[in-house]
Amino acid sequence: MCIAMDERDMILDAMSEDRDAHIPNLAKTIIENGGAQIIGPAGTGKTTFLDEVRAKIQIGRAHV
Repeated sequence: MCIAMDERDMILDAMSEDRDAHIPNLAKTIIENGGAQIIGPAGTGKTTFLDEVRAKIQIGRAHV
């Protein structure tokens, strides 16, 4: 993920109000790459992030 984020000049600021603004772009990257392993401690937003990935997949299927 870090490599993909670096390639897209996505710099996170944990204290920023828009700290989650990168999630849609990162979800798109995962879909384009055919998947990713999402790991992390509890409470870091994995479920929220996966919801975004699932939503983008569903939207993509609706346009096919």
